[in-house]
Amino acid sequence: MRASGHRLLAEVVRGMKNKQTGSDELAARLDEIIRLCRAAMAPIIRARLLKSLDSPEKLIAFRLSDDRGTDEVSTTAKIGTKTLQELWKEWHGNGWGYMKNVKGGKRFVRTISLEEFGIDDA
Repeated sequence: MRASGHRLLAEVVRGMKNKQTGSDELAARLDEIIRLCRAAMAPIIRARLLKSLDSPEKLIAFRLSDDRGTDEVSTTAKIGTKTLQELWKEWHGNGWGYMKNVKGGKRFVRTISLEEFGIDDA
């Protein structure tokens, strides 16, 4: 993270400790920190995505993993449900989304898009 990012983070922490900064201002500063961190990490995340999503089926499964059910994603992506569940665990571990409890189990909800990192599944 560049010096400006460290400075921004320090300001947010000080503001939270002193409670002098309004919540809107803190939210704006936190958004800026997230933007800076994401920009700094983009090449690393992109490389990990490309390594993990090494087939058209995995790319499709990742794109469809936006709170859709296991059966829908696995059928459309043409991969087995057990394989999909393992992929979801891997992707969750990489910080690319979160696991959501649903009736009958869990499903993965991605929080990043392939487009953010210049990856196309076509």
